[in-house]
Amino acid sequence: MQNGVFARHKQRNRIVLTGLAIGALYWMIESCVEALLLSETGLLTATFRPGLHEVAERALVLCILVPAVVGLQARMLRRATELLEDYGKKIGIVSRVGSAFVSFEDEEAYEHALQAVLEITSSKHGILGYVTESGDLVCASMTKDVWTQCGVPNKEVAFKSGAWAGLWGRALREKRTLYSNVPSRVPAGHIPVSKNLATPVIHKGAVIGLLHVANKSSDYDEKDAGLLEAVAEHIAPILHARLKADAQREACRAAEDELGKLARSHTELEQTNLKLVEFDRMKSDFLSNVSHEMRTPLASVRAYAESLLEYEVPREQSQSFLRIILEQSERLTSVLDDLLDLAKIEAGELKLALEPLGVAEAASAALGSVKPLADRKQIQLSLATASSDCSVVADEQRLVQVLVNILNNAVKFTAPGGLVTLGFAPASDAAGTPAPTEAAATHLRMTVSDSGEGIPPEELSRVFDKFKQVADKTKGKRGGTGLGLAICKELVGLMGGSIWVESAVGKGSSFHFTVPLAAGSEPSTEASLEHAGAGIAA
Repeated sequence: MQNGVFARHKQRNRIVLTGLAIGALYWMIESCVEALLLSETGLLTATFRPGLHEVAERALVLCILVPAVVGLQARMLRRATELLEDYGKKIGIVSRVGSAFVSFEDEEAYEHALQAVLEITSSKHGILGYVTESGDLVCASMTKDVWTQCGVPNKEVAFKSGAWAGLWGRALREKRTLYSNVPSRVPAGHIPVSKNLATPVIHKGAVIGLLHVANKSSDYDEKDAGLLEAVAEHIAPILHARLKADAQREACRAAEDELGKLARSHTELEQTNLKLVEFDRMKSDFLSNVSHEMRTPLASVRAYAESLLEYEVPREQSQSFLRIILEQSERLTSVLDDLLDLAKIEAGELKLALEPLGVAEAASAALGSVKPLADRKQIQLSLATASSDCSVVADEQRLVQVLVNILNNAVKFTAPGGLVTLGFAPASDAAGTPAPTEAAATHLRMTVSDSGEGIPPEELSRVFDKFKQVADKTKGKRGGTGLGLAICKELVGLMGGSIWVESAVGKGSSFHFTVPLAAGSEPSTEASLEHAGAGIAA
């Protein structure tokens, strides 16, 4: 690059010296002609008056000198004109390349700059690249057909400093312009390179880019090298500023991305924290409910047992005490069973015995279990179905458990004198509900409906969550652990069905779930469940 700068200074000096030489020759000729004319007209003093032979000698010298001077002047004028034209062309080319970086953005800028360089050097192929902060040469623009015609395996547009090879690699490492007019050795599949010229773009002593042209029809020479050096020198500060701006933009984008990630992380942390707070509240409520559900029956059992032991209790009253102890023991067992079921479900250890069983028997058993509670609240239990008995594939104990749980909830949230209905029908008869896509031929839909207070819309999506209880608007939360419906959902899923709820505040709720039908079992629409009805009345 320094050689190129020196060459340009030499050209400027030649122009100046040429002008000075022409001026000096003009002055010499004018002086000689003026002296000859003055001597012939007698205007010179006697002291300086030459003789006739001297005048003749001067005239002869002028006759010889003037044509020579005129010829030299013409040649020097032509040379000066050529130098000025070359200099003007170089200024125009450099300006064109520089304006490409100013006028265009990103890849388009490099493409226009490379096109200008190819035109001024009459080259067929070329590459314009920049060096990153990590020392990689990135080919920002190259002749369009170079990439498509190149058949080198795993070809890249970025080269680490250790992989800088060939003439252009030497030019970058040695920080000077190099050219060669003999064919270069290239990798298999690479386009042929018969001649090439490479100039590093240097800014404040550091290599920041590369101008590399190849395959000119004629040989590259010092004129081409000087021209490319002039272009490189001119675009160096522009390219440096562009790379710096690109780096700043990239840093801004990275900072924005990082801020975005931090914002998202903060939002996620807030949401997680809210969930943890809600979970902690639910856990506290759960522990409180479980403690209450266990302490209450235990207190009853203890009180009545102590009464039987310490006092003479009439037989009729003692029988009543024993029934209360039995009921409270069953209540306590139910709480413990829920906890054990939840633990098994969470551990994936709950096993079901799936086998064909009659729906009528399961419905009768469930309604019979709930009847005492319904009678105490004067709530009517009804079996409403258009189908005769059919068989499903399920675990009988778990199917009854699901029915009892849902029926208990219905009775619990229905005011005295209300109605709770159990029914079942083919899954396709669930028109207008968010039923799953099971075909009627494969699943049976069972429904428990009540005339209770209903569930608020904002709580519908959470009724099957663990520890979740729907609050009574007048009495607060009802009794229970909040695990019943969550366990029902898991059990129905394990039996191959789905569960969902429909509700409207003030109009009651309907809980639906499906179970697979047994092979060859199709619900009929002709008969009713007479023995199930008898089970209700029992």
